[in-house]
Amino acid sequence: MLCIFFKREKINENMILHVLLFIRMQVEILFSLLLLSPTIFKEKDRVQYMEEIQIDSPFITLSQLLKFTNIFESGGFIKMYIQNEGVYVNDDLEFRRGKKLYDGDIIRLISGETFIVKSTTVQ
Repeated sequence: MLCIFFKREKINENMILHVLLFIRMQVEILFSLLLLSPTIFKEKDRVQYMEEIQIDSPFITLSQLLKFTNIFESGGFIKMYIQNEGVYVNDDLEFRRGKKLYDGDIIRLISGETFIVKSTTVQ
């Protein structure tokens, strides 16, 4: 687009300034969209907002872990949420309430809350 513009018109300093401002605006819009996108900077968000869930056993089920977070009012809400929305376990969408979670597993809800399992027992 800019090449066609420059071929038709005589280039002066004012035109170059307008084109550079236009490009700068487009770049700023692009960066603002990238920073607002939750999927592009997923790794950065994980590090900043990850909450540790300490367990005393080698594993915990997905529904038990969600009970510890106190996000849901009851086990019935947890069951419905997992069946309908799913939960990301190590970046894989999971719909099983009984999925066993081990030390180091990362759990992310659709709304963005992220948790990591930390076990005090050695396997």
